[in-house]
Amino acid sequence: MITDLMTILSEVGNTLYRFFVLPGEFVLSWLSEFAPAAAAQLNSISDNQAALMLVVLSLLLWSLLAFAVVKMWLLLQNLFRIVSAASKTIFFRISLPYGILKKRLLHGLRRLIPERTAGAIAAPNVEFDDLDLAVLHSAAARGPGFTTSAPELAERLTYRPTQIQRSLNKLSEKKLLDGVIGSTDGFDNYRLSQSGSHYVTMLRRNSGNS
Repeated sequence: MITDLMTILSEVGNTLYRFFVLPGEFVLSWLSEFAPAAAAQLNSISDNQAALMLVVLSLLLWSLLAFAVVKMWLLLQNLFRIVSAASKTIFFRISLPYGILKKRLLHGLRRLIPERTAGAIAAPNVEFDDLDLAVLHSAAARGPGFTTSAPELAERLTYRPTQIQRSLNKLSEKKLLDGVIGSTDGFDNYRLSQSGSHYVTMLRRNSGNS
């Protein structure tokens, strides 16, 4: 059993040795063909020296091969980075005019949409009571950019500020009013939004047609 194991190990070692010295044997074979004088001098040395020279030569050749592989790998990595950066630049330069054209087309389409269509879109699918509509018309009557609040509207509409505030919250949730920084007597300030302006215009137009 031990003899068989030693035999196997010996064969494995010999196989590895033969594989390791292949580059050295190839160079020496080439040298004997193209430089017979140098090959004759190498053959004149002892077997031990020849084996040592073969190992050293093979080790040198394997080291050169490893160095070449590493340099080639680094070269391929750099080449990949250059190609990747160039493709990204080309893609950006191609997509940039496309993005600009897309934005211009969308902007042109928005300008072509009639305002009454925008008003119809701004009108939310919700029912408003008389107080909600009164608050909305009162906010519109203040004019573009002017703010209003629950206490101010309560005096005008003869409702309690808390009732007015509920309507203001409802209209703000439906994007018909915009909240404004600041407060009046502890109540938030609001102003008519663009959607609210379209909605009020639609209500007035429908009221005039009826």
